[in-house]
Amino acid sequence: MHKNKRFCFFIAAVVWGMFLIASPSFALDYPTRNVDIIVPWGPGSNSDLLARIVAPLMDKKFKQPFIVVNKTGAAGILAHNYVANAKPDGYNVLSINSVYGGLIATRKPGELKFQFDSFVPVIGYAETHVFFHVKKEAPWKTFKDFVEDARKNPGKMKYASYGNFGLGHIVATDIFTKAGVKVIHIPEKGSGDAMTALLGGHVDMASILGSAGHVTGGTVRALAICTDKRRPDFPDVPTLAELGYNVVRPSIVGFAVPKGTPKEIVDKLYQGTKEVLTASAEDMKQKFMNLEAIPTILGPAELWEVCKSDKEYIDNITAQIRKELGARQ
Repeated sequence: MHKNKRFCFFIAAVVWGMFLIASPSFALDYPTRNVDIIVPWGPGSNSDLLARIVAPLMDKKFKQPFIVVNKTGAAGILAHNYVANAKPDGYNVLSINSVYGGLIATRKPGELKFQFDSFVPVIGYAETHVFFHVKKEAPWKTFKDFVEDARKNPGKMKYASYGNFGLGHIVATDIFTKAGVKVIHIPEKGSGDAMTALLGGHVDMASILGSAGHVTGGTVRALAICTDKRRPDFPDVPTLAELGYNVVRPSIVGFAVPKGTPKEIVDKLYQGTKEVLTASAEDMKQKFMNLEAIPTILGPAELWEVCKSDKEYIDNITAQIRKELGARQ
């Protein structure tokens, strides 16, 4: 009888121990090994460079290596597929962009191995914006000048972006539709290619994230920026809002983890990232602005709301873009 009781007690203790090991409370020990930050874009991209600024700070905070891994391909889809299907233990962190919903809106069913809610946002830490650039010697001194010329020459003027359905394409489509003008979109493989097309005279305007270095270098002029208030580093560049266009679409760069990751790990990542960025606020501000980004801090819930809002916006504009692309094919 006593042996049976001891045996039952032993089994109960084993079961309870297994429960504790599987319990989220053990997430408090996280991380116990290196953490991979999966960047969907190549070395030198803004997402890559921003992650490489933050990663060393995370190393020191968590006493484990945070390694930036570039997993490129299929316009960012490969990286999203990889992280969405990784074990939800916090050791694969996606460098996410708040407009990632555009990957879903622009793909056919079956192309993706993830859904919009396959990720849990952790933190938004940088804000980037779409600039509308023209060459320095271009005749248009203001965005209004460009729009008026496009109105007089429907379908003759061109602009480049960093690809079909990218934020530069989405925002420009929205703006030119609201203005009632037709400007032909030329999709490029990246912002650098779009800027090359502009400087080479192949297009009249570039609608891209950043490339403000060309503004300070004197090769292009920024006619407008897609934000609600003027940037301190470009005080002379008007916002689309002040030009009368109700389009405020910053792109938030941040971190996310696979759905199912314990809340304790999400919270620990958020608090740790927030702490290291806040502690180095002035240094981060300068480093981020050198990359044409503005530091920001959005918590998991805030970033999720931004992602949902961006997806709704992209879904609406995408339907219009598909119609235009079909008409041109």
